[in-house]
Amino acid sequence: MMWQPLLGELDRWHAAGITARLWLRDDDAVAPTPLLDELCALTADFRIPVTLAVIPADTGEALARYLRDVPHMSPAIHGWSHANHAPAGEKKQELGFHRERAIVLGELADAHRRMSDFHGERLIPMLVPPWNHIAPELMPDLPALGYRALSGFGEPILEVPGLAVINTHVDLIDFRGSRRCHDHDLLARRIADELSRSRLSDRGAVGILSHHLIGESSALQFLNDLFSVTTNHPACRWVDAADVTQLKE
Repeated sequence: MMWQPLLGELDRWHAAGITARLWLRDDDAVAPTPLLDELCALTADFRIPVTLAVIPADTGEALARYLRDVPHMSPAIHGWSHANHAPAGEKKQELGFHRERAIVLGELADAHRRMSDFHGERLIPMLVPPWNHIAPELMPDLPALGYRALSGFGEPILEVPGLAVINTHVDLIDFRGSRRCHDHDLLARRIADELSRSRLSDRGAVGILSHHLIGESSALQFLNDLFSVTTNHPACRWVDAADVTQLKE
């Protein structure tokens, strides 16, 4: 059974008298779409909070109106325009030193201001760097711009006073290969492994990363099955990323 490793790991949490926490981040939102409707409906059915990483330069009032009626989805700030400024041969990056520091920080200030104007108190003051990459030297500047959290992928690269790091750990999409949803058995094992690391190190919630605009029905099916398995387990709870570190204003 593909879910047995995950269920076995949750049973270990239960035996230890502790609760595993999972959270869901979905990247690259801009506007209401039928694909966003599908993710919204699925997560609403299971009462799963969603952190929606929104691209500030390309979004507008339409998404803000949509999210006002969807309390389980909270917007976060996905860079500025999701533009790659790295040269060919390097990892894609918007928030690096391929441009002057003042330009990058100016865009991040504009991003926070624009998203605050659209979403007000609904906004999570969290920066989600495009492609999960940011120059570490920029991180100490983020709190002064209004950011109180950073969400990338994998293990944190730096600790910054006043800046919580709430990373994701399992990406549903195979961006290095097929650009489709990973094999479901592989994903289930990866989540079990990340929960095991969290239990042994007390590192906090395990983040799942999705991308609704890719339109991968296999990814939605995996989420449906994952929610079915985990929401019925007494040692598992899906949490709002904002509540993990009290980020909402």
